[in-house]
Amino acid sequence: MIIDGKQIADEILDGLQGNYTLGVVLNEGDATSNSFVRMKERVAARVGVTIKRFSVEEFDKALLCDGV
Repeated sequence: MIIDGKQIADEILDGLQGNYTLGVVLNEGDATSNSFVRMKERVAARVGVTIKRFSVEEFDKALLCDGV
């Protein structure tokens, strides 16, 4: 028996369709993290998920403004 991983992945991704937003906080200077997030953005776009990036500095400011 041959298992088609791409077909299985496509079926799973098709079942994840939705209108969601995912926030990601990352260090912009880290090439590995940026590469990882870019891969996730491609998959997210396919299933209708929006990814909003925040730098560590932006996230820190947002926390201070919200009084958290």
